[in-house]
Amino acid sequence: MKKSEILFGVIRLPIDFIAIFSSFWVAYHLRPITDLIPGVQYAFGADLLPPIAEYLLFSGVSAIGLILFFAAWNLYSLKVTHRFSQEFFRILFLVSAWLMFIIAYYALIVHQLFFSRITLGHIWIFTIAFVLLGRILIQWLQTYLLRFGIGKRRVLLVGANPVADHLFEILIKNPSYHIIGAVAETMESRKKNQVKLIGELKNIEAIIDKYKIEEIIQTDTGLGEKEVSDLHTYCRNNQIKFHFIPDLIRLQRTNVTVQMVEDIPVVSLRDTSLDGWGHVFKRLFDIVLSLLLIVLLIPIWIIIALAIKLDSKGPVIYKSRRKYRDVVFNVYKFRSMVQNADQMRGKLMEKNERSGPLFKIKCDASDPRGRILKKNQPG
Repeated sequence: MKKSEILFGVIRLPIDFIAIFSSFWVAYHLRPITDLIPGVQYAFGADLLPPIAEYLLFSGVSAIGLILFFAAWNLYSLKVTHRFSQEFFRILFLVSAWLMFIIAYYALIVHQLFFSRITLGHIWIFTIAFVLLGRILIQWLQTYLLRFGIGKRRVLLVGANPVADHLFEILIKNPSYHIIGAVAETMESRKKNQVKLIGELKNIEAIIDKYKIEEIIQTDTGLGEKEVSDLHTYCRNNQIKFHFIPDLIRLQRTNVTVQMVEDIPVVSLRDTSLDGWGHVFKRLFDIVLSLLLIVLLIPIWIIIALAIKLDSKGPVIYKSRRKYRDVVFNVYKFRSMVQNADQMRGKLMEKNERSGPLFKIKCDASDPRGRILKKNQPG
């Protein structure tokens, strides 16, 4: 791991402590001045706050407690893998839980309410704000130093194939990585915008030493078991981070997820948009759209029903039995033929235009089964 990563990972501890302690300090001195609630003022007395020495001791212990909360939730990982938005919600949740713990301590152990609920609210607001501000400053400093190459990770790809080229296009956009090139079993010429070949696989140890490689990503899934094992062992012995891309990603690299089951990496195809919550949302959309169309079409349906009743005797709705995948169900539709039209089928077989079980007659005046809706249907 790079020294800069270790430094920025460790420095978050004292910065968080300063941020938390500062929130207590600001809240202590702000409480006599304002409630921070526009238009609302609560009575304040000097006895609502403890002596400064006692308060500072309480602040230090509480700050250490929150840092332990953060550590338990992996907020001090030396290599951050979660996004800033995820970190924000973690901080918001943990600060809130930590404050609830303080309230519970005073209620159950000290047997009294917190010395000032308004101060407690101030502490909550400023702790979240100051901790986030510290994280933002660290992130800004890391990004700034990356412009000078400080903190960039030197990466070597093993394999020269479409997957390596696709990965190269992604990583060159990330300021945290410096793609040195790729090695393959044999040298070959490469087109523009493809990852550059800088040597053969048999010379990889010399290449790693020459270019000070810090991470290796294996994209060639055709390597033998011994070659992969030797490469992995070399990386582990020399503190080089090793990654590999399963062959499944070559086929469907935009539709897979990787999760760990104990110490075994399991590659899974992602759910389609109609699985999980996607299925729920589609079902809700279908129901809402159907209800909307029903309301809009009711006037038209009333007109159709009146036309059917005026044209011929019999029910307005026609029910027929259908079968799909061994499931028999009823289909309801407006009657477009005369009542008992099914019984006329035998007499009209010579006009049937379909073969098999289907029965279809081109709509014309010779068809005695219906006129209004029937003539508007396609032949």
